[in-house]
Amino acid sequence: MRILGKVLVGIIVAGAALVAIAYVLPRQVEVTRTATLAAPPEKVYAHVADFSRWQDWSPWAAKDPEMAVEITGDPLAPGHAMSWESGEFGDGSMKITSAAAPRRVDYALDFGGQGSAESWMVLTEAQGGTQVTWGFHTDLGMNPVSRWMGVMFESWIGGDYEAGLAKLADAVTKDGI
Repeated sequence: MRILGKVLVGIIVAGAALVAIAYVLPRQVEVTRTATLAAPPEKVYAHVADFSRWQDWSPWAAKDPEMAVEITGDPLAPGHAMSWESGEFGDGSMKITSAAAPRRVDYALDFGGQGSAESWMVLTEAQGGTQVTWGFHTDLGMNPVSRWMGVMFESWIGGDYEAGLAKLADAVTKDGI
């Protein structure tokens, strides 16, 4: 019985330590990736501010071809929205909150019970095309599990953003806009 008690105390202490450490981890998480695309800002903007074009370059569309997507509102403008149902990624929605053609688009993301976030695309003229910076920001709150997951966001989201920017480069190059 003594061994069982020591194991139980050890588990409780380890669990308490993991929870305590979680509150030292960042509450705010931001991930950004940048790439230069061989296209003018207007051409890139047409892809990043119109959700009907996202399926051409979204890193998540290829990972879940069965994803159900619904698009509403006027493309290229605030209020334009996309919602999805995915067995791979869960359900969620994204809405354009502000748009400054052809320089910037801001999005509100809602992942249902998994939380919310903000995202943006900043388009800057660059030699040979457009520098695109894709960003993501979320507040993980006081949930210790979320805080631990936040440690992984840089690699999870960053990798997807890198893949998405590469696919976006291909899409704007192939597109005749």
